[in-house]
Amino acid sequence: MDPVTIFQVVGAAVSLGDVVLKCITGLSTLKTKFHDAPIHISTMIGQLYIVQTALDQLSVWNKAENDRDPRFRQLALQIGNSLDSFGVLVLALHKQLDQFDSPGPSGMAAKTRVKFLWSEKEIVDYSTLLDRQVNALSLLLQATQW
Repeated sequence: MDPVTIFQVVGAAVSLGDVVLKCITGLSTLKTKFHDAPIHISTMIGQLYIVQTALDQLSVWNKAENDRDPRFRQLALQIGNSLDSFGVLVLALHKQLDQFDSPGPSGMAAKTRVKFLWSEKEIVDYSTLLDRQVNALSLLLQATQW
């Protein structure tokens, strides 16, 4: 297996950052459209902005000399693994948001939309998982700065 390079991690972070931005936009649209949307929507938007900032921090490491340093290769592997697990969550949220706004057979039925938006359980589950990933990513970035 080829070692993960810092360039690959930065590329993955940029790609994931695009999905995070789409989720922020989708959640913000929901919040605007439904003025009395659950507070968890606002919380998730804030969490995703924090993630976006953390992902932007990774672009600082996109230097050729970092890719040759074994410490950065190990760090790239650890960050890559972290982004993989986080990516699954963000992609699932993005898919739900796409289906929410999509008319036709690929979109959510009206009853499912109401359930997604107003069901505390589903929104809280996403928020909880997102919070755990944000905390893990934050700890990882703090550790790398040392």
